[in-house]
Amino acid sequence: MLKYVMPVLLLAATSAWSGCDILGSADEEEEETAVGDVYDLGMADSSSVDADFKSQNTVGPDSYGGYYVKVEAGKSYFILIDLKSGGGVTIYVSPYSQIVIGAEGTSKVSISGDGGWFTPDWTGKMYVLILAAQPGTVVETGVYTYEPTGEVPADAVALSVNDIRTEAKLLTSQTHLYYFETRAGLTYTIHTDSLSGTIDVYAGTSSTVGAANYKFVDAFGNSGIDVQYASDMTVYVIVEDRGNNLGSEYTVRVYSYEEESVSMPGMVDLTVNDVMRQGDLMPGEINRFSFYMNYGNTYKIVASSPSGSVDVYTCELACVDDQVYSESDAFGNSGIGLMASESADDHYIAVVDRGNDLGSEYTIRVVSYDESSPMVASADLVVGSALQAQHVDENGIQRYKLLAEHAKKYRVSVEIASGSTDTYLSVISSVDYQVYEESDAFSNSDIVFLAQEAGYYYVAVVDRGNEMGSDFSISLNED
Repeated sequence: MLKYVMPVLLLAATSAWSGCDILGSADEEEEETAVGDVYDLGMADSSSVDADFKSQNTVGPDSYGGYYVKVEAGKSYFILIDLKSGGGVTIYVSPYSQIVIGAEGTSKVSISGDGGWFTPDWTGKMYVLILAAQPGTVVETGVYTYEPTGEVPADAVALSVNDIRTEAKLLTSQTHLYYFETRAGLTYTIHTDSLSGTIDVYAGTSSTVGAANYKFVDAFGNSGIDVQYASDMTVYVIVEDRGNNLGSEYTVRVYSYEEESVSMPGMVDLTVNDVMRQGDLMPGEINRFSFYMNYGNTYKIVASSPSGSVDVYTCELACVDDQVYSESDAFGNSGIGLMASESADDHYIAVVDRGNDLGSEYTIRVVSYDESSPMVASADLVVGSALQAQHVDENGIQRYKLLAEHAKKYRVSVEIASGSTDTYLSVISSVDYQVYEESDAFSNSDIVFLAQEAGYYYVAVVDRGNEMGSDFSISLNED
């Protein structure tokens, strides 16, 4: 079934009429149309068909409207409904000019929004009956089908699916034409954003799509249009300035979660459970990262912004940013928790500066307690012994590892000689103030923990920003 796809060409030989008396139960509302009611569309008058090949009908409980078009069996047709007054309408179609409700060949068309789709199983005339419950219901309607453009016009600009946004500027009332290729049954989102001025966006299978034949959606320059086709198609997108004195600046792109993701230039691979990666962003800049998710494992993205401010986004598409994402960390300084992966595949992250005048500094990493840790330099802690004369530089990190037995309780003690530190514990070797399970916030108390599993545990001693760093000793004992 075609979804959110609007027709671009009216079928020939359309006739229309309205105002006829009902030949059945005249006082019943259209929702309660009785089986056996008869409506005669044999005396159609084409005078009400306007320049856009639409017919305008005034209908109600005591009158009905109708017209016919020529159709081909198996093709899908869109019956356009544009209500000009209150109330609603019901549509029936039939290959016969005398439409009998409930009879073989008579079908009720499912209508939502601007109209509905119908696929006839006959070739020839298709009669369209319009009923309404409220008197004086005015409706404009027509039947459209696909007549895709063959050759791509020379002025059309190609859009690659799942690419970054394209920026452009329109003069007053100017239009830009784009196109992209779709695959049968897949859903695509056309996303536009007006940076200045205001725009209208239209999409269809003809390069002539636009306000004159079908206004797909009035996107106001900041909404997405979803399209889906039953077969491979070339889709055209027209972006039009609304007559602003200075024109409009905008971005446009197409993405689909069902299409293959294309790697973005400059993308950096992240190793799960590695130490944090630091970066800088110019005002409004975007940095993208990728990491591999194993089936069934749970992941967390941890970010911070030491200066400026950032937003963090994650997605299954490499073109992830503030327009294309699954979950977002609106403040850029806390984690994004991801559900367990449903497949083994790459996942992507975007770190976006919020428009700070001086840009932003940030850190980014991916953590999973379901995966092993990469090798991170650390010294050994042995039960019953201490490491003396330890030093950590200003804002630096010193890491240690210890081998614990299942169900035993241990105590890690840090004694400060100069400066001040914080101490953190985790099963992840890259442990620090972002990744830990228990912490000693004052560094002069002990961390006591019960080993839930046998294996290595890791401790981080982090300097609190002392100019000369910190000196300390660290010991491990059973508790």
